[in-house]
Amino acid sequence: MPPRRLFKHALNSYTWNAKRRLPKSALLRENRYGRAVYHLFVIRAVQRDRLCASLRKAGVETLMHYPLPVHKQKAFRGRAGHLPEAEKFARQILSLPLYPELSRRDAAHIATLLWRLRMIQALVSRLARTPKIFDFLRWLLEGGFAGHNKLVREELQNASGNILDLGCGTGIFVPYFDPNHYVGVDISEEYVKAARRKFPSHRFECVDAERLGFAGSSFDACFVAGVFHHLDDKTSGQVLRELRRVLKPGGLFVVWEDIPSPVSWNFVGHFVHAHDEGKHIRKPEEYRRLLGAYFHTEKEYYMRSGFMDYIVFRFRS
Repeated sequence: MPPRRLFKHALNSYTWNAKRRLPKSALLRENRYGRAVYHLFVIRAVQRDRLCASLRKAGVETLMHYPLPVHKQKAFRGRAGHLPEAEKFARQILSLPLYPELSRRDAAHIATLLWRLRMIQALVSRLARTPKIFDFLRWLLEGGFAGHNKLVREELQNASGNILDLGCGTGIFVPYFDPNHYVGVDISEEYVKAARRKFPSHRFECVDAERLGFAGSSFDACFVAGVFHHLDDKTSGQVLRELRRVLKPGGLFVVWEDIPSPVSWNFVGHFVHAHDEGKHIRKPEEYRRLLGAYFHTEKEYYMRSGFMDYIVFRFRS
């Protein structure tokens, strides 16, 4: 069969399967007055890097043909100002395989694989928005929070003064702290409401960690459990600057964050991380470089709780 016809068959299979299995937001819109020649088949994905990694594990290569929007390329830099929509698209678009020898079957397989990954992510997102179910699943996966509880007892339970729990969720660690000296903050209104129901004597606030709203030097200690793997480096830097502002000089800062499992047989841990809503799970040295730029390191160590692996840092402001 001529390459042109093979290409047409693959393209038709792609478009038919993609339109059936992917949300409209993932497909780039065609104008009504014509049809694209499709020298590339480009889709949008909010968690693009995570999707690319999952497809690569399944044997499907992808490319980012335009990693920089035109106005940020060297020839045009500084001429167009800030174009947020163009920049958003550049962060989200990726090109799927498309070439004359691509069979209908392979095109359908790729579209089906995308649909399965999307359904898993949608399920994870829904569970994450249901506090009771999410807490129960975390309890199962993390061995009843045994590692976390041991860490809190050893590093934080005897800390004096006011304590800030950043990313408190539903208040898993609240029982360890005096309600008169504890403040829990989270960006999720559902989690904050659940925490208030469970622990009415403690204080919880729904705030953005980049703008906490507390006075400077308000807290003697702060801890963050599993927040920074949801944030890119730029946002993490802003949060860390804000935490440094609200901590007293010499204040205690304890962080533990998800890391890739160091053992290949931890299939559950690898699966959970592959579908975690946080798309910035870093290696220990990357966390060390990121966090150490804002605080003085006292110690660090590895922790496992159930199937999940963490790196723990103890800092001083």
